[in-house]
Amino acid sequence: MATNFSFPEMTPAQIAEGLHSYDIAPNPNLRAEDIAKPQPELLPNVFSLFFTNVVGDNPPDEQLGFDELLVLENPEHHLQAMALRRIYRKARDFLDSIYFGGLTLRDFLRPHPRRIIDILSALVNYLHFRQEKLDVLKPISQEYFEREDQLTELRARVAELQKAKTEHAYNEQMEEPVVQQLQAEVNTLRQKIQEYNTHQLALRIHETEVRLKAKEKERDQRIEENKQKMTTLKSEVESELKCLADREREIEEKIAKAADLCSQSDSVEVAGRKKREEIYATFEQVCETANMYMDGIDRSRKEVDEASMAIISQIGP
Repeated sequence: MATNFSFPEMTPAQIAEGLHSYDIAPNPNLRAEDIAKPQPELLPNVFSLFFTNVVGDNPPDEQLGFDELLVLENPEHHLQAMALRRIYRKARDFLDSIYFGGLTLRDFLRPHPRRIIDILSALVNYLHFRQEKLDVLKPISQEYFEREDQLTELRARVAELQKAKTEHAYNEQMEEPVVQQLQAEVNTLRQKIQEYNTHQLALRIHETEVRLKAKEKERDQRIEENKQKMTTLKSEVESELKCLADREREIEEKIAKAADLCSQSDSVEVAGRKKREEIYATFEQVCETANMYMDGIDRSRKEVDEASMAIISQIGP
């Protein structure tokens, strides 16, 4: 199976930094020089911390190979060797799983700097690859755990509702005789209510009929009263009409008299107009005669003046 990561060679400084960052450095003071000049305990300690802190499946040293140690005469003398053998096997299987084969027990007992750099480079590169994948999966896993919590709450809620349902069914079964008795009482009450409603309906119908008859009687009385009022009003109107007819005749007579007076007034006006015309004609004749008289006087005066001038001219100086 192909992998999506590679393990290029890293410098001792990069390896030391990676071991510290993933908390699998054998001691807090691990430096690049410790990688370049490795000690025999370096690789076992790194893988032991890797399986403990990263993988999480490394049992305590005193329990490693317990079944095998039982057959030995002095098992306490072999504890360290068995622990080293167990870590070696797990480290070899792990490196084989990431396609880095060739790990030998010599790499643990007599480490060569070149081999240590290759092995630890593969381990640190794997841890980088693993961290990248964990970062990608972190939101998904977080959502999964959130949904798992929600699912747990829902399951608890369902269990609670199921319990309540069971209790309700049990209570319903226990209360069934009481319910049946109450149902019978309810049916009896419903029948009584129906009878009561029927009686009330009959009473309401009777009351309605009585009110309708009373209203009809009142209506007839009002109609009779209105008829009497109409008769009285008709008599009053006829009397008023008679009075109006008499007054109309009086007014017509007065109008006729007024017409006569108007006719007489017109005759007087015509006679006056003729008289005025005659007076105007006489006045014009008088004026014309006066004008002629004045003209005669003017001619006479002129003739007198001319005669006087002639006499004066004859007398001379």
